[in-house]
Amino acid sequence: MKNLLTCLCFCLASFSLFSQAHLMFKIGGNFDYIETRLDDKSIEKPSPIKFVGGHFGMSMDIPLYEDILSFSPDLQFLVKSVVGEQVDAIQAEVQIPLVFSCYILPNFGVDLGPSIGYRAISLTKLGDNFEKAEGGFEELDFGISGGVRFKLNDNLMLVGRYYYGLRDVNTIFAGRKIFNRSGQISFLYSGSGRGY
Repeated sequence: MKNLLTCLCFCLASFSLFSQAHLMFKIGGNFDYIETRLDDKSIEKPSPIKFVGGHFGMSMDIPLYEDILSFSPDLQFLVKSVVGEQVDAIQAEVQIPLVFSCYILPNFGVDLGPSIGYRAISLTKLGDNFEKAEGGFEELDFGISGGVRFKLNDNLMLVGRYYYGLRDVNTIFAGRKIFNRSGQISFLYSGSGRGY
């Protein structure tokens, strides 16, 4: 599965270089949390584990129908840390949202599509040092990404998205299912001045 994800990253990068796709660079922040569902409804549901972090990467815009519909895949790298918990943890991930963008207005569009994520590394603080955490959660995740995008000018775009994980990433805790959720705010920049 790792090889498939690596191949997909390479294909997206190659396509952006050797096609007419419009390439943009992105940077932004994200707020993530882990939703837990218990099999035993009589047990009190635990509070979500919250993360904050940032991301960077590249995005493409491939026109499909005039200036209304386009395919907008991303390749983004995320770093996030746990907030307000007893355990300090840091995670690094690769995400590939494969969304379609529909422009309702000239400067406003709606995004929706599948997304694939890979947890590259997870570190937990033990004492004064961070050590690599092994097991507990699946490395590969998939779900649905949706959101909106605003063209601020010919070079800059603001994108807000929400990721709803569909895969149970729990591998160790009995009687519960764990899903990833994430909200993102990103700025996309293009030097070409095409404005989408």
